[in-house]
Amino acid sequence: MAPPSWTPLRRYARAKCAEILVKEIERYYDDDLDDRIRETAAEVSQELEELNVTAHSETEIETLKREYAALVKRINTQLRPLAKQYQPELQAIAARYNAIHESVAQRLNDEAPDPDGYDWPEPDDGDEDADPLFDSRRGYVEQMDNYKAFQGKAYCAAQMT
Repeated sequence: MAPPSWTPLRRYARAKCAEILVKEIERYYDDDLDDRIRETAAEVSQELEELNVTAHSETEIETLKREYAALVKRINTQLRPLAKQYQPELQAIAARYNAIHESVAQRLNDEAPDPDGYDWPEPDDGDEDADPLFDSRRGYVEQMDNYKAFQGKAYCAAQMT
């Protein structure tokens, strides 16, 4: 266990390290990116909502659904052998419904916005430090010299060897 007199020094070192890390990390953090992405996503959502409203306002589909439901109700109230009598009518409505449904689906696919067609925001470039505290391209001795210079200490490991 370290002597009690070292405790304040350790606290200071941790705080200083945290301060340095936060400062370096914040240089690369784009504060506005989330807002810019939300704005673009809202634009896309608005276009999709407008497209959905158009697709759901197809009154002919709703009319066919009501016709079909009414016909099924009539069939169910009569004896089962009579169901064969209505089979061609059911098939005709189903064919018309499927044709319209396919047409609407095709139109939705054709008119759907391409996500790649939007200018999605990218994060701003970081504020690169010309001489960062740590640079993995440096050798050990050069890195230690840089660190000692950062601390304000005159030190040259290359001269020590």
